[in-house]
Amino acid sequence: MTNLIVTGNACRAASALAGRLVRMGCEYAPPEVVSAMEGVVRGEGEEEEATWERVDVSELNEGLLRACGCAWEDPYLFRVDGISSDEIKSFHRRASGVIAGFSGEGPWMMKDAHFALTLPIWEAAFETPVMVVVVYEEPGEFARRLVREQGIPSSVGMALWEYRMCHLLNACRRVSFVCVERSDLEKYPASSGERIREALEGAGVEGLFPGGISILAGGGICTARDADAAFAYLVRTCAGTTPD
Repeated sequence: MTNLIVTGNACRAASALAGRLVRMGCEYAPPEVVSAMEGVVRGEGEEEEATWERVDVSELNEGLLRACGCAWEDPYLFRVDGISSDEIKSFHRRASGVIAGFSGEGPWMMKDAHFALTLPIWEAAFETPVMVVVVYEEPGEFARRLVREQGIPSSVGMALWEYRMCHLLNACRRVSFVCVERSDLEKYPASSGERIREALEGAGVEGLFPGGISILAGGGICTARDADAAFAYLVRTCAGTTPD
């Protein structure tokens, strides 16, 4: 089974895409993690506002950057060979634990912008093939967004874009990937989502379906194909307490 990594520069479009993939049937966290939602999933609340980033995954990625003495906003010292073998071994133990937590009943999805830098280190933890979904943002657009949202000079934004994207594209030489433009996701959310599903299925990602109904109940998230399947899940997980 082929699973999914969603990455690129952090933006609402990437989060919306991740939410769409969850509705298509991707698992993003096992039930015991979802049941401890507070402090585990970044961006709680309404689905369209969620980032679908697991805090445990983000902390692993941020730890790799700290091991090189850098951060997401200042990544220029990041080098895989700059991390000690002991730190790599510790990381792989924890990353393998994250992967082992997925049920394996369908494709899983992990979304984090840090994968643009750290993906090569994760590869040893992947037990099955992965497809990387790159949310691509035109460099000038990215730089302007940083100026607007964070007050970061455009020259700094352009340098960040180049560094992160070069690392990501080099990593994608070793894995399958599909590139999605941020502008398409924002302007044509419905049609772009369907095109992504078709592209992923054509590349061998199985178990996806259009739309779906997301349900948080019984300590987990289920994505049902239709209303009948959703009600059946509620009856099964709520021990007969589901109202008529």
